[in-house]
Amino acid sequence: MLMYAGNLVITDDITPVLSWIRFLSPIKYCYQALAINEFTGLVFSCSGISADAACVKTGEEVLRNNALDTLPIKTCVVLLVAVGAFFHAWAYINLRWRNKPRYIWI
Repeated sequence: MLMYAGNLVITDDITPVLSWIRFLSPIKYCYQALAINEFTGLVFSCSGISADAACVKTGEEVLRNNALDTLPIKTCVVLLVAVGAFFHAWAYINLRWRNKPRYIWI
């Protein structure tokens, strides 16, 4: 799930067959909310960079180039809580009913 979070591979470049995995990754929502929080409103200086090098002037360009501007921070937090609740419920169900001794019928 770490690979599909957006910090190792840009999420738009993942093959469509496996692109659904990124929506299950809680790391994606944490990373996206953190990137939006840190890069929004930043202005970078391009002085001292050679003419043939690419220059990113604002934080919004960084977010756009890395496909991290799709969801706002509030939505990332809500989805992070939802994914966490889903995995906790799934773990509880598996621990409660799957690993129950066979001689107890409660």
